[in-house]
Amino acid sequence: MAASQLPFEILTIVATFTSTQDILSCTTVCKTWTAPFQNSLWHTINIHCKEKAKYFFHALSAHQDIYEKNGHRVRSLFLARNLGMIDAELCRMQAYFTNLRCLSIQYGNICTYSQRTVGNWGLWGSLKHLEIHFPGLTKKSRAKAMFKMLSVLPGLERLIITEDYGNPNHRLTWRDMETLHSFLPRLYYFHMDVPFGAIYPEDLDKIRCLSPEPNLITVHLFNNTLSLGWLYYAAIKYPEVTNFGWKVNRKEESTLEYYENIECPYYDDPYDYSPGSPLYSDISEEDDMVFETQEEALTAFATLAQFFPRLETLAIDERQMKEWVHSVFWVTLRHFDVSPKHLRFSLGEPINAFEKSQETIDKCILACSTTIETLELEISDSHLFHTPTYFDSFSHLVHVKLKMYSVNLELDILLDNWVSLKTLSLSMDVEKISITTKIPRYPPLHGLQTIEIELAVMHSNVFTYLSSRCRQLNTMVLRQVEIQDSVSSKTGCFYFNMPHTQLKTLRMHEVSFYYLGERDQNDDVDRFVNLVTIEQDKDIVQHDDSDKSTAASLSKDDPVPHSHPLWVHICGKFKGSKAETVVWTLGKKEVESVLRYFEAFQSNSKSRGIDRKVTRSYRGLVTKDLWETDIPHGYVKLYCKYVGEYYIDNFELSNATPYPS
Repeated sequence: MAASQLPFEILTIVATFTSTQDILSCTTVCKTWTAPFQNSLWHTINIHCKEKAKYFFHALSAHQDIYEKNGHRVRSLFLARNLGMIDAELCRMQAYFTNLRCLSIQYGNICTYSQRTVGNWGLWGSLKHLEIHFPGLTKKSRAKAMFKMLSVLPGLERLIITEDYGNPNHRLTWRDMETLHSFLPRLYYFHMDVPFGAIYPEDLDKIRCLSPEPNLITVHLFNNTLSLGWLYYAAIKYPEVTNFGWKVNRKEESTLEYYENIECPYYDDPYDYSPGSPLYSDISEEDDMVFETQEEALTAFATLAQFFPRLETLAIDERQMKEWVHSVFWVTLRHFDVSPKHLRFSLGEPINAFEKSQETIDKCILACSTTIETLELEISDSHLFHTPTYFDSFSHLVHVKLKMYSVNLELDILLDNWVSLKTLSLSMDVEKISITTKIPRYPPLHGLQTIEIELAVMHSNVFTYLSSRCRQLNTMVLRQVEIQDSVSSKTGCFYFNMPHTQLKTLRMHEVSFYYLGERDQNDDVDRFVNLVTIEQDKDIVQHDDSDKSTAASLSKDDPVPHSHPLWVHICGKFKGSKAETVVWTLGKKEVESVLRYFEAFQSNSKSRGIDRKVTRSYRGLVTKDLWETDIPHGYVKLYCKYVGEYYIDNFELSNATPYPS
């Protein structure tokens, strides 16, 4: 088949894997190729900064003929935060991009004070996905403008609306929500971060008679005044939902980042959400009037015909509510025997009383523990987390992400209880991760494949234990981790020994090696070891599931033989009081100098000294030209059976050339 005879669909697919320059060339190959490659070229417009926005908005008016000819090819348009867009520019885009399917307008692009809907949104009736920050919804006129906009977009399937709250003198009611749903019959994904009004007891009979939305399968409700009345509304309105998010706490992070874990650029929030401010997450008495007691609420929910019967994924942040409001949700979930498989649960400050907070967590565990396969748990109070209780409860966990504050965690207990675990992510806020026992000669094997650790202090024996027990481990990521051990008085070596581990990827970012012992050190920054040698058995690339490990292979006292180690030095590039981490590979002369030093390490111990006059960062880093001052600190011998790709502070070392030792 000749190239000119390739079907349009195939050319479209090819274009998605082609660079912009090559696409331009392909548009001129023949007439058949022109349309699919031009479509690919215009498919997505991403305006991610003010500089690009200035050029783009100028081009809209200066090159009208180009946009009139090709604007219909644009399918996706993304406008980042604070681009300085004016009304006329929005109108031009609506006129040119008439076949738009996906639109994202972030914070700071829609005028806050306009009392009308800008532009002709009917020209964008082809939209299926809309994400928009619509400010000023706390004013009734702005809410009307939003509804007018949505009324001409009946094809929407995904809707994400966020607001900056301000002074909420107007809040959306459940009747407003009914109006919204009447405009958007095809909606299946619905995310609302807007000020919601109160639901009263007299509203419940009307809500019970509402028609459900059969197409909606993902619903995220986020608000600092969301109450059980809105949960009652959601349970009746969205019976087919499989992914439900309920967050009751105004935070600076993006709500989409919370629910979907996507990256969102930081922006300055003009409002004060600090504790004690009027906008800080407190539920007013008006918002809680729908149910006066826990018993009344439980009775009302128990009379429902169903309660999210198809629920699979649940994201809950229950901060700053009355303590019994927490319990109602979890008790109702268990009452209807709803069994989600994926849970993200965040509990911040203790809710009025420690006992009540602990009761809330216990009820959550009781409701979900037997079915949960994916768990993301964030608890800011260390007293609310009891290792044995939580580890024993979740028997089917496959993926776990724990974010704890001031908690000491025993890794071996975790592995003993979570036997099906494949992925583990731990963020401990600079607390210890340890093991409770010595490394056994024949440890019980575990199927863990990926581990990520952040903000923790660990002894190197934890990694040796991990290597011995988790023979299928193939990915390890360490961020801001301090690894501790003693430096051998005979060799000057700090052992980081994972002899059974065969990693596809090893990433270490701001990882520090800190030696313990009695050497005369008055300053913590002089206890860091910044010379690292990386060794592996490159001839072995298959996993070895054998449990015939020996005590000798796990001993840090036995040097690991290897003829071609890679030597690197972790240093700092200082900018004022801060130091940017730099990793460089030692050349032949540097390696020879280091080897001579450590070959005579023990015999030269009396003359060995550390220069404390050298300027170091808080992580003990020096500038590259002073690398030799790090030699007396010792060196780290990082040994794995095999590593495919490894990075230290974003420096790829996989293809670095080692020099023979």
